[in-house]
Amino acid sequence: MFLIDINVSLVQNRVSESLHLTLKFILWRLLVVLESKVKALSLHYGAQAHVPVDPFLIASKAHITVYHTDCEFSDRFGIIRTKNEGQTLFYLASNWDQAHQRFFLAHLLGHYFLHLNQEQHADRYCRIRYNSDPSAGYPEEQEADEFARFLLIPSHALSDCLNQRLSVEEIATHLMVPSAQVKARLNELKRAQNPSADPSIRGQVS
Repeated sequence: MFLIDINVSLVQNRVSESLHLTLKFILWRLLVVLESKVKALSLHYGAQAHVPVDPFLIASKAHITVYHTDCEFSDRFGIIRTKNEGQTLFYLASNWDQAHQRFFLAHLLGHYFLHLNQEQHADRYCRIRYNSDPSAGYPEEQEADEFARFLLIPSHALSDCLNQRLSVEEIATHLMVPSAQVKARLNELKRAQNPSADPSIRGQVS
């Protein structure tokens, strides 16, 4: 009986490890697909040729009007509003530095291109706690963060920075993004090179 219990336990452990590795691989593949989508969009809107990437240019070419405003509540960094005539408006919190505003705008673009039904006329609010807390259970917010990182920290630009041996802070300054997002992007790059790496690491706002 003791040997049977041990064998059952070994099988359960192996099944668990197999499922864990499968999940890691699936998440890695999803990131690869997302990065490809972002590259295609960036090329379509002519943003890849310039570093730092200008999310305001993409919004303008996508016929999105961006307003800088004080959000009604302090925990909101952006609002997406679609009108009946098909016009899309972004309201971007003005009480953040330029690097964060650029990232927040790229995050809103992620929702616009990935999640919004263009025929649906409704407001969407993005809150700080959503994309600063990976355990909050908002996968679309995390995906919008990943979209923003792929857009503002493209692989070729990041590789150039790493070849120059720039620090995380120097890369953040060069690409005009929050340093925490550079760290998260580096983690994503490691995952691309090694799909068995921990897929649970997400970016932080700060």
